[in-house]
Amino acid sequence: MSKRFPKPEITLDGIYSKFADESFCKDFLLDIRFEKGFACPFCGGSEYRRIRSRHLLRCKFCKADISATNGTFMHRAHIPLRLWIVTAFLIMSNKCSVSAVTLMRALGVTYKTAWYILHRIRKAMKCREELYLLDGIVELDDTYLGAPTHGKKRGRGTEKVKMIVALSKNAAGNPEYVKMSDVPNLKGITVGRFARDNIRPGSKIESDNARSFQETVGTEILPCF
Repeated sequence: MSKRFPKPEITLDGIYSKFADESFCKDFLLDIRFEKGFACPFCGGSEYRRIRSRHLLRCKFCKADISATNGTFMHRAHIPLRLWIVTAFLIMSNKCSVSAVTLMRALGVTYKTAWYILHRIRKAMKCREELYLLDGIVELDDTYLGAPTHGKKRGRGTEKVKMIVALSKNAAGNPEYVKMSDVPNLKGITVGRFARDNIRPGSKIESDNARSFQETVGTEILPCF
């Protein structure tokens, strides 16, 4: 009887080994970018010719050459692609945020380069996040960031950074996607604006009994106990 063994985990050394060659990185990212079919970013054409010597795709309609990074956050960065890939792996495999200092040491680059790579990737993640809305059952709540403030107001009157967090759940109540944002206050108009920007109309919102959350506009409110 055969035994089923778990797939080996991807390690940092494995990423460095697989993506050591820059030419391989270019071809890999090209294949990932157009894995659902080629669409020219200039004319929308669907047919291309591969220029293997230059690691490019040439559109058969407008004759434009498309590289792995053309039109992406990595375009014209003049940084080896393997560093972008390693950074993406570090971000996805760490529960905590990856700092520029940590990245500087891991990649063996200057702090300025590490900060630039992180800034570009985080900006791309933010743009990507703005493309979708939470829907279905969405739990909406507030939280606060910052060090404890002794002798000062607590709760919604605290001087800490105020955050609104929205979590979508499936029918079984398991978490799926999350969105969060820092806000100047937790008034009803602010919560409503966050909901309209991040939650699909008609979703069922679970929240506490705070008045500002019950005033959320354009969604069905379900109290959360």
